[in-house]
Amino acid sequence: VPPGPAPRIVAGAAETTPSVVVFPVPVVLGLRDGRYELWDHEGRVVGRLTAVELEASRSITTPVALDAAFESQREALGPLALDEAAFSALVRRLVATGLVQQYDGDAAVQVRGYDRDAETLRREIRGKWALQRVLARERERLDAIEIERRSRTGVARPKVLPVHSIATSWRNPPLSLGLVLAAAQAHEDGALLDQLDIRPDWLIDLDVADRYAAEPAIYLFSNYVWSSQQNLAISARVKELSPDSVTVHGGPDVPKYEIDVERYFAEHPHVDVVVHGEGEVTGPEVLAALAGHVGRGPLDLSGLAEVAGITYRTPGGLVRTADRERLTDLDSVPSPYLAGIFDAYVEAWRALAETRLASLDGGGDLQPVVGLGTNRGGPHGCTFC
Repeated sequence: VPPGPAPRIVAGAAETTPSVVVFPVPVVLGLRDGRYELWDHEGRVVGRLTAVELEASRSITTPVALDAAFESQREALGPLALDEAAFSALVRRLVATGLVQQYDGDAAVQVRGYDRDAETLRREIRGKWALQRVLARERERLDAIEIERRSRTGVARPKVLPVHSIATSWRNPPLSLGLVLAAAQAHEDGALLDQLDIRPDWLIDLDVADRYAAEPAIYLFSNYVWSSQQNLAISARVKELSPDSVTVHGGPDVPKYEIDVERYFAEHPHVDVVVHGEGEVTGPEVLAALAGHVGRGPLDLSGLAEVAGITYRTPGGLVRTADRERLTDLDSVPSPYLAGIFDAYVEAWRALAETRLASLDGGGDLQPVVGLGTNRGGPHGCTFC
């Protein structure tokens, strides 16, 4: 552990005690002042454990029900064992670090509805860590570039941040958001890049949102049935910490009909803008209308009046603009793969391959998933969702 004062612990505790948990190993801990420290992928301390708590944590290094883990640590530690309340509190702290995963299920641990064995779960979690480390390094690199640019030009570019929660999936590059970002970077021959810091910083969770809250930014959310709840929670946190940031929500889970839209805005006061339908043209136009206004005083969305296909919030109520015609030429949208939008995923998988984690027995289940849309706009409603 490097010398100097102990870093601030960034994690608290989970609100509830999960029923089934797993602490993937191996994991490296630092030792400082008689306590074992857990560090996250950005080098921050997310928790400290006593020797007894560390030994008790060994009971959850494979997926296990909480009551069974409690009995296991009690047998192993004897008179030093944690009582039930202390053990539950320990598990909640570990879950809050993000290093310990919680699941629903009985003997068969389930991840998003699919049975996984313990070894597969470990590889899944290590894969998340690999991508998080890549993104943390990229974040630092882009921060340094932006600091140099500001000192040279005197202009601060608001960040554009796509939100793809790690709770949704870490190994599926989000094609919808990638298409919007690629289109935004290419909009009017790259004109937006002079005004906005468009960042493919994937896997934004609550902690990363906290990191960006110091300055107003534009957050892009693509809401599906499997991502809406996480996205809305992050959106609420963004507006709580940075009221002058702009939250833009699109995707199939965003309502279309007027009454439903009004209800959606009423239920989610942190939502500023919703995009109806395709976002590859609408998204860049929204960003162009916001450029020059975000971070320069109180939030003002009046410039969105000329952008078709959206509804946005104003002090006087909701404003809905004219519907937008559907895309007829998909070749007009740049490929996010060729534009480098998903390069972090490539680097993370390369790192996994070098450590042979991706080639272990059963690793085929953890191969990268690449989305490719061959058509869009089916004639039937997706009522099964």
